[in-house]
Amino acid sequence: IARLLRENRYDVVLGVSTTMAYYLRWVRSVPVVVDLNDADEMAYRREIVSGENLRCRARAARNLALFQIFRRRILAAHRELVVVSDVDAAFLSRQLKTAAVHVIPLGAEPHFFASSTEAEMPNVVMFHGSLGASHNRDAMQLLLREIYPRVVRGFPEAELWIVGPGASGPLAELARSFPKVRVTGYVPDVKPMLERAAVYVCPHATGSGMKTKMLEAWATGKATVATPRALGGLPADAGRNTLIAETPGEFAGAVLRLLRNPGLRHALGRNAKETALKNYSAERLSGMLENLLMQVAASAQVTPEWNR
Repeated sequence: IARLLRENRYDVVLGVSTTMAYYLRWVRSVPVVVDLNDADEMAYRREIVSGENLRCRARAARNLALFQIFRRRILAAHRELVVVSDVDAAFLSRQLKTAAVHVIPLGAEPHFFASSTEAEMPNVVMFHGSLGASHNRDAMQLLLREIYPRVVRGFPEAELWIVGPGASGPLAELARSFPKVRVTGYVPDVKPMLERAAVYVCPHATGSGMKTKMLEAWATGKATVATPRALGGLPADAGRNTLIAETPGEFAGAVLRLLRNPGLRHALGRNAKETALKNYSAERLSGMLENLLMQVAASAQVTPEWNR
């Protein structure tokens, strides 16, 4: 970074991730914007309360302590930060009073908006995501232990597809105990599987930021059931573009309602796709980022050298 800044002229530097926040904290000759995506500290706080077990909650407490040091020593050196939701921005603004915290949402990749090529399977419930991530792992434990058994009691034909890498240990063993649960592992493109699913579920109680998986399901035109946490940063309209549930019983009831009512789930899916198209197109979101970078480049005060 130091060599590039000496050899070239830049109007602004954009760093993506907390890792780049560490490396870019020394830059003074060029204005810097750091896109953090999520407020990690808030996610650790939630996991301490709602983590799967004592070990998970203890790990979250350790990560929280480390991240608070990182915030004070590294993030506090930055003046322009980006996150994906208003909730994350409000939290960071309270913690970092000298930084401007901007909100630029995530979006679904354009091909998720394309017309479906696969036929819906009316008995399939689906979730996708990396199961190596603690918030996804916690959500799947809840889904398999508390929600899916209730769904099967009311709709015996219901299948559950868990799509994504990282299912191992107790989670994989739990999934194998159900004859109609399919764990795919990594797939190169989840869209064909989303198209075949009847209902998409997102039962998160932990994590932060926005759930890109929800955007992908909306863009594909799927009826969804989600917790309030999974809908953070999204313009959810209960009963119009999604169903919202907090307890396992409420969640299972909402899934059953959609499995039994094709008209309702197709209406929810159409409205969800309309919401995604209006708010999360690549053109709109890239324009927001471009405008921010131009504003920062035009207004920032910098010094002429790289300071260590």
